[in-house]
Amino acid sequence: MRKIFEIGVGESYTCRTKRFWGSEIECHLFEPNPILYKELVDASKEYKNVHVYNLAIMDKSGEEEIFLMNNCSYINNVESPVLLNHGQNSDIIKNTEKIKVKSDTIDKFDKGDIDVLLIDTEGCEWFVLEKLISRPKQITIETNTMGRDGIIYNKNIYKILFWMWENNYQLVLKNDNDSHFVRIKT
Repeated sequence: MRKIFEIGVGESYTCRTKRFWGSEIECHLFEPNPILYKELVDASKEYKNVHVYNLAIMDKSGEEEIFLMNNCSYINNVESPVLLNHGQNSDIIKNTEKIKVKSDTIDKFDKGDIDVLLIDTEGCEWFVLEKLISRPKQITIETNTMGRDGIIYNKNIYKILFWMWENNYQLVLKNDNDSHFVRIKT
């Protein structure tokens, strides 16, 4: 393993690549929330193998409006688990600060050599896979969330699962939120 991409890191204590900081493995961290981005930069600044980007990975380059909700920050006009769980008109959603953030597509950063891909983008997971150049050995992706009324499935779950099947990935582990896939050699 030489390169990991973690898309939608959240707070530094939840960073899944942290155990590799300071190793020979390149860790590329993408976090659109500017507060969490700064925290990640501060936490990782002494490690030369960690590269942190303050942007949202989307289906197009430009700017997006983001709702600042710590680890659950999400892009406006995307059916995020937070929005589906609380409802568009809930006080939590109405009172959340919104700002503009930069967005770009994954293919601008992916050189075809990602070994492990971790995706937790609050409803934008399909946008990562859609333009992915690499075919990583392992992909962990948030495919559902446990909501107050039960399981909330990712809106693009069928696209995600078809992409996995079409690209020779097999589901090897499923938990409350994430699906873990490995690429099968053909």
